[in-house]
Amino acid sequence: MTRLKLLLCAEGVIRDAEINTISIYNIIEELNSPGFPLFLQKMYIFSLLERDPKDPSEIECKIKLINNENQLQEIDIKADFKDKKRHRFILRIDGLVLQSPGNLIAIVEKECEELGRYTIELKYTSEPKATIEEPSEKKLDKED
Repeated sequence: MTRLKLLLCAEGVIRDAEINTISIYNIIEELNSPGFPLFLQKMYIFSLLERDPKDPSEIECKIKLINNENQLQEIDIKADFKDKKRHRFILRIDGLVLQSPGNLIAIVEKECEELGRYTIELKYTSEPKATIEEPSEKKLDKED
């Protein structure tokens, strides 16, 4: 039986090719915006799947991205475990329009069965605050 061990969304996921480790930064738990629709320029989805030894080494999965009830994308993924117990995949999403506050949900499915989901809360915030930064009055020493 294939299991989803980990699923998350972040601003960046990096795989070190030399030592095959994963670094994940700026995990996205919620997004705040003073208005919607909101354009999300880039997002990574990281997933770790695990299988039993008797399971096939290759499986087909889908990643669905849903904003509330509206499906935004459906991406087919082929997971090739080869002779390993686990399979990781990194999916980069370039440009996603979120129409309304509520939730952005990433769902991993295998043969129409949901293996797991990750939910990002989308919230309205107050109007953005602008501050003016005055130039420093500190004088630089000049050499003549």
